[in-house]
Amino acid sequence: MLTRLVADEQGRVGWEWLILPSSPSGNWRITVYCKLGGRHAHATTTVLVVTASRKRGGPIGDPTSVHPKFGQSAGEGGGVCGPFEPGQCTCLAYQKRPDVYNTAVARGVPAGGTRAAGPGFYVWDGEQWLVNAQRGGIPTGSQPVAGALVVWGIPNSAAYGHVAYVEAATSPTHVLVAECNYDFQGHCRTIWENPQAAPHLQGYVYGGPAGNGPAGGAPSTPGGAGPGEPPGGVPNGSNQGPSIAINPSNGLATAVAEGPSNSLYAYWQEPGGAWTGPLGIAGGRAGLAY
Repeated sequence: MLTRLVADEQGRVGWEWLILPSSPSGNWRITVYCKLGGRHAHATTTVLVVTASRKRGGPIGDPTSVHPKFGQSAGEGGGVCGPFEPGQCTCLAYQKRPDVYNTAVARGVPAGGTRAAGPGFYVWDGEQWLVNAQRGGIPTGSQPVAGALVVWGIPNSAAYGHVAYVEAATSPTHVLVAECNYDFQGHCRTIWENPQAAPHLQGYVYGGPAGNGPAGGAPSTPGGAGPGEPPGGVPNGSNQGPSIAINPSNGLATAVAEGPSNSLYAYWQEPGGAWTGPLGIAGGRAGLAY
């Protein structure tokens, strides 16, 4: 069932949504019911839809992508949003991964309320989901995996940030995400995008359907390091993992990472040895450290 709409000034309602390859092929019959005061009416139309699926039934598309083309939605992003407002990115995050909120709250993260950034900024704003997950002992990391949440923004800042759900990923720069309020209008969509192209990518929240993160690799978790990973994992506040170039003529290694000044830390390790560090790095220019 599509979300209920209130007609626009011209008496129109309309919906748009993403039809998935798994949506059923065949003739879809769509019926719209209208109500005005005590009067009721309905109309039915049929449309031929061809997808890669051979199934005769199933979801007609991604429910999180539904948004009104005409009229005003009474509950965009649809369904139960828990403590979050319908149409917000946090509503979708809760719908997809209620375990993140419930687990973090059960382990001491406040269930709501404002934060130190000031009035109008809340404990569960989009940019806070990764740090809240870490406070709740939920694994996080820097690589996308289906079932994870992806978070953008500078944690604890006077901004809202953004959180979305990873439907699929073929590489760190090619990720299918479901998100709401990407346009500040409450619309929802599912789209392939490069999360690294948006500013202030924090990382990914695993657990739940995402398990412990990418297969064969250990995620970053608070207070611990995976194999080949420095203590503490990926530092909070960095928004781009380091890239490293080695000059074969002199063995000089150059590493570049991006994040808030004084939030970047360098570790180094002899082959088979223990990690040494951290060495704090201040930005050579705003947000960039060499």
